[in-house]
Amino acid sequence: MFNLKRFTVKSSKFLQKSKTYRYLIYFGVFITTFFLLAVGLIPPKYSLEVGQVSPETIYAPRTVVDPYLTKLAEEEAVANVPDVYVHDQTITNHALKGLSSIFEKIEEIALESDEEIRRGLFEALPDSLQQETALEKLANLPDNSRALIYNKIYEAVERLLNQGIKVNTLENAQDNLKQEVNTLTTDLELREYLYTLSSEFLKVNLVYSAEATEQNRREARRLVEEVKILKDSKIIDKGEVVTEHHIKQLEALGLQKTSNQDLVLYLGILLLTLTIFAVIGVYLYLYQPDVYYNSHKLLLLGLILLITLILAKALSFFSIYLIPIALAPLLISILFNKGLATMMTIVLAIFASIIVGNEFKFIVLVLVSGLVAIFTTNKVSQRSDLTRAGAIISGVNVIILVSISLLTGSFGGTSTMIKNLIMDIIMGMLSGLIASILAIGILPFLENAFSLTTSIRLLELANPNNGALKRLLMETPGTYHHSIIVGNLAEAAAEEIGADPILARVAAYYHDIGKVTNPYYFIENQLGIENIHDSMEPKESAKIIIDHLKQGVELGKSFGLPGIIIDLIRQSHGTTKLEYFYHKAKELYGEENVNEDDYRYPGPKPQTKEAAILMFADCIEAAVRSIKQPTKEKICQIIEGIINNKIADGQLDQCPITFYEINKIKEKLTKVIMGIFHQRIQYPNK
Repeated sequence: MFNLKRFTVKSSKFLQKSKTYRYLIYFGVFITTFFLLAVGLIPPKYSLEVGQVSPETIYAPRTVVDPYLTKLAEEEAVANVPDVYVHDQTITNHALKGLSSIFEKIEEIALESDEEIRRGLFEALPDSLQQETALEKLANLPDNSRALIYNKIYEAVERLLNQGIKVNTLENAQDNLKQEVNTLTTDLELREYLYTLSSEFLKVNLVYSAEATEQNRREARRLVEEVKILKDSKIIDKGEVVTEHHIKQLEALGLQKTSNQDLVLYLGILLLTLTIFAVIGVYLYLYQPDVYYNSHKLLLLGLILLITLILAKALSFFSIYLIPIALAPLLISILFNKGLATMMTIVLAIFASIIVGNEFKFIVLVLVSGLVAIFTTNKVSQRSDLTRAGAIISGVNVIILVSISLLTGSFGGTSTMIKNLIMDIIMGMLSGLIASILAIGILPFLENAFSLTTSIRLLELANPNNGALKRLLMETPGTYHHSIIVGNLAEAAAEEIGADPILARVAAYYHDIGKVTNPYYFIENQLGIENIHDSMEPKESAKIIIDHLKQGVELGKSFGLPGIIIDLIRQSHGTTKLEYFYHKAKELYGEENVNEDDYRYPGPKPQTKEAAILMFADCIEAAVRSIKQPTKEKICQIIEGIINNKIADGQLDQCPITFYEINKIKEKLTKVIMGIFHQRIQYPNK
């Protein structure tokens, strides 16, 4: 007959180990995350045209550069850049050299006495300077006067050339030169001659440089500060006429249907999401292999991430500070570990900030709030502790929001800004409380759905009013008392070597739960009655004793005990041999007629440190309790003997425990048992 429950369990275990299923989960979480980010980042679209009346008021969903005003500012800056002219020194030097040459020729004419030679020198002058009357007047001046005229004209021309002459400033330079010449003599004809002589050498020596001019324009354009469209600023009012500027702003924000911003944003989100998921995958592979290779845990991690991101998207419409972002760190810290919770807090800070619009304050709030959530789960022993964690997170949120407001200057701003800050603080406080309330509500469902056992669940199982423990107390009080003492021993030993003390204690409470089916076949429950086994065959007695393990597993499942407790019940006795009944059988039937396997527990052997500790504590408590006159020496011998026998019997062959840890367990168990049996121990007289 088809067994649906067995099929479900087998299929669940298959999927848990399936690589394909694991990749499908990873891909599904990636796609969903990408979609949530895209929805959060890609704004609604409008189809507006210049001259149209806007049907609604539109605000900027994020801060971007205003291309229209920025371009206008750049054009204005470029227009104010003057053309660059380069001073050509060659032209200057050539002009001054020519001027000096003319002065030398005129001086040579003035000093020459031979008329024929003088005539030849005169004709060698440029046509514009072959003015005999003016030249004669210049030559008849005293030598020192001529020299002074030469020097003054040379200095004036040199000064004007060095100042630089452009095509459009040549006339001004000539006027300046003419004024200089007019101060040298009162003779009008001589003035005109000297001006004609010197003005020929005023040359355009500032040459336009297109390359230098363009470089200056590029620098001016670069120095222009970008004009920003600030987040939440109004773009256009309802009923306002749309201008070209409005269209450019909408396109820059990706709000206009004609804009191609969406493709760029999608590509950016895709690359970012791929990178972060790759980092998560590598982190899980290197540092969290138990999660990486376990599809159920991977799915749980993905669900926690997606639930938090969905809440972020939904609540961001009210206030981004109302988002219970600490929910994920709380759950991951409790269900997994603090290292993974820290990693996912960083991831959430990035993803959630994108969803709410790239808010810097929100990133800081998520990081600090998430880390505080992780710290507050360090000692969560009951679900009410999560309420305390929520209160702490709320307080930290308030401090962060106030501190950021002080840094940004909004705390001392207008009354509106202060009102907004107060509202943000209230939302931040509610965020922490909502996170803890959701964690309390979601945690049991996640524990049951993914077969996880938290310390909170374990401590709930330790409650004596729990159905299984209550039945153990009522029907097998001896076994119950034994289990409580074993639990105390196991907890102390687990703390000593860094194992899980809560798991060890709770497993000890339930390890003998199967004895409720046949309570009087176990000596601790035989109060005032004869030992039933005295009248039974050894093999039959052994079977009843061994069967309490199988019955305990079945009872545990019926009471809904977690799988980890069921496993420890199975491993609590390993493959230990029931020595008493085995030796009794050998005495009755002979060793050759006795099958040793009939007198051994079916196992498996202890697979964890907690299972080994439980085995030690169980055997040691029963052995010490059977001593009629216990002494310190006897107790130490019993503890040493039991542990050594377990090691020799190979019961720890599959357990990751070291001899150093075993020695620490011996010391701790000895100390605790001495405390328990202190009043009964009679120390020998020395």
